[in-house]
Amino acid sequence: MKIQNETRWRTDHLRAFVARVAEDELDVPKRKMLIVKFISGGRRRAKANGDHGVTGFASIGGVRMRIGLPGPTRKIDRVWLARTIAHEMGHIRGLQHPMMRQTTRYGWADGWRERYAWADAMPLDPSAAPAPATLADRRGARLEHAREMVATWERRTRQAQGRVRKWKRKAQYAERALARPMAAMPAAGTEAQP
Repeated sequence: MKIQNETRWRTDHLRAFVARVAEDELDVPKRKMLIVKFISGGRRRAKANGDHGVTGFASIGGVRMRIGLPGPTRKIDRVWLARTIAHEMGHIRGLQHPMMRQTTRYGWADGWRERYAWADAMPLDPSAAPAPATLADRRGARLEHAREMVATWERRTRQAQGRVRKWKRKAQYAERALARPMAAMPAAGTEAQP
């Protein structure tokens, strides 16, 4: 299982949620291939879903899922997070919404909060805030990026020059072959005499 965390929540805590739900939802080979990406921005769609701040997306039968979380200044409903992860894993298992709606496992049927009540006891803390970048840090980062781009384009220029030389040689060979007299070439179906 691979966790990609683009949020300000602790990766080890998010991994624990995913691992706990995956034990119930996915077989071992599917768990190993699973890629879960946590992104910021769950709040945008949260208003329609009860202002919990957690959203999700997964393709039917795929191995990737995306979970949107609010920023660390907002409290996340851990039970809702666990249910959202389970719901997206249901899609990974091949289930579609009509099959999932009236269940406590993936949907909103009575008892779904009790099913995932274990999530309330799990830790979910914000990660340490990075120190704000100074002006010198930002300028240094720009310089480093510019140097990387110079190196990249120098390498691509060398590769392009090598390809130009290769195709010039092939063109010269084709020109010489075309210029050779046709009489010197053996006729089709006959062999050249030694």
